[in-house]
Amino acid sequence: MSLVKNKNIKWNISLYRYLIYFPPGGGGNFLSSLTAKFLGYDVPTKFSATGNSHDHGQGEWKNPLEKKVCMFGDYFEIDYRPNCMVYGAHQGPLLELKEEYGNLKIIMITAQDNEDYWHIARMMAKKAWPTFLTYPGEYEKLKGADWPEYEDNLPNKSKIVHDDVAEISYGYTLDWYKKANTENFIDYKIKFKTIFGLDDLDLAAEMSNILDKPVTPEITNFINDYQTLNKEIYFAN
Repeated sequence: MSLVKNKNIKWNISLYRYLIYFPPGGGGNFLSSLTAKFLGYDVPTKFSATGNSHDHGQGEWKNPLEKKVCMFGDYFEIDYRPNCMVYGAHQGPLLELKEEYGNLKIIMITAQDNEDYWHIARMMAKKAWPTFLTYPGEYEKLKGADWPEYEDNLPNKSKIVHDDVAEISYGYTLDWYKKANTENFIDYKIKFKTIFGLDDLDLAAEMSNILDKPVTPEITNFINDYQTLNKEIYFAN
């Protein structure tokens, strides 16, 4: 879609908009929710059993146009909506989008080391791959000789499947950061470790400084609940 040619887009420059730029498994859906909460928008706070903070488009994230959060991920042409104040993206015409809005700030989730890459890959395996394997032909294309027959949520039931798709995700994550680290449209950076409470930085304070908004008790509880759950699932050992 050409942003220049779309006459239905009406730019609002009175407030900043924010786009969270991240690889699958990097915590960006949570950070998008957190950003929306800082800005005063009502977003769902329920987390899945895998520590996910959205539902891969099955409900709230594929929301009506009056909603203010848009998670288009890899699917800008399908899921982009021009009226939103918070976006979540893995890729897309982000520089063009930023230039057209004029008031869009892009926050990138950064990885510091190979440990981060592997954590992101394993989160992608548990959080995203159960949905990916439902896409037509995807399971048959990837199925290894020792994979069990398909069933829902297989990466969280079979270690063999989980480990195989985590390997695929690791390669994807390396490639994503190789490209993302060269982009010149990034305004702010938040460390992967900070999102999950794995370093000495305070996520609430970091986002408060970026957004110029106060930290409320709801935000503090939201962060604590997310970090506690994900630490139990992914960082206990």
